[in-house]
Amino acid sequence: MAKFKKILALVLSVCVLCTVGVLAVTAAPVDADAETGAAGIIVHYYCENGTPTIYYWNSLPTNKETSYPGPAMTSEGNHYFKYTFSDVTKINMLFVVNGVQSAELTRNSGEWWYKGSR
Repeated sequence: MAKFKKILALVLSVCVLCTVGVLAVTAAPVDADAETGAAGIIVHYYCENGTPTIYYWNSLPTNKETSYPGPAMTSEGNHYFKYTFSDVTKINMLFVVNGVQSAELTRNSGEWWYKGSR
């Protein structure tokens, strides 16, 4: 009887773990853009030395690019600037401020914040 109880306890433990795993998977947040097929990248950049421009190229699924140094970013106040890429899942970019450019960055869908050299 003791062996039967141990086996039953083991089986019940496995069932509980499987149930928790299923609940964890079904409870994951759903990206509304992924369901509709829409994508985008939003970039925020902190700059105290003027209005930054954003130079970009090599985007997916359709290549979007601009001429150097790129369009001016939109001020959000408190030295933050914003640029939105609609219908893009990946892009290469860099920031240009007063003729000085940042390192090249590659980003995927989502919202990204930059301050300093990061």
